[in-house]
Amino acid sequence: MTDTAPSAFVSKAAAKSRITFGDVRRLQLDILPGGVTSRDDAELLISLDRSVGKVDRSWADYLVETIMEFVVWVEEPTGSIDDDTVLWLAEALSSGGALTKNGRLIAREVARERETEVEEDVPTSKAAAPLNPASLPPSAEAGATRGAVRHSHNDDSAWVHGGN
Repeated sequence: MTDTAPSAFVSKAAAKSRITFGDVRRLQLDILPGGVTSRDDAELLISLDRSVGKVDRSWADYLVETIMEFVVWVEEPTGSIDDDTVLWLAEALSSGGALTKNGRLIAREVARERETEVEEDVPTSKAAAPLNPASLPPSAEAGATRGAVRHSHNDDSAWVHGGN
């Protein structure tokens, strides 16, 4: 997000400590109509999620969908999530300490996508392997005990794994 409109949007939303439905629509239609195109864009949205106190429920759907589209379809290799991307994303999601609710949702979707990749293809490389808890940096387990920590969203539950 190198131009001034996205930076101004993030500054304004962070200053008011909330994201409204209108804010989400502006992101979708005016500010990032093509979605996230760089790690900097993704990190800025993730940091915005961490910095706001009140959000419209559309924010979670937008953020998770946008980050997932980026890591699967924009990041190389296209169509899959490699280990480098998993490490980068784990660090970005945990950079302020424990994962946010939306950070946990993103982590869960990444794990599901990686499991789907393994089911569709016989693993022939490290990039095709399922999400390995040991691949997360130590900061990903901030505030958690070593190993798996149970988090739930709606009536579904997932495991977010701590680092080495």
